[in-house]
Amino acid sequence: MKKKEFVRRVARELQLTPADAADRVDTLVNEIRRRTRKGRAATIPGLGAFLPGPGDLSFESAPPTRKPKAR
Repeated sequence: MKKKEFVRRVARELQLTPADAADRVDTLVNEIRRRTRKGRAATIPGLGAFLPGPGDLSFESAPPTRKPKAR
């Protein structure tokens, strides 16, 4: 998925303008990059962790969560 598609999806899901959604996506990405450049992980619950790596950064996905079965 390209950034433009992701921004459109965020805008639709959060009922934002595409410009506002792009600002939020950029803020998130910049915070992840800032933390990993300082040698710290950037963890997003339910998604995973962005970790500092030898090159740019690496990513570990969160383990899948199971939904309890309805009775």
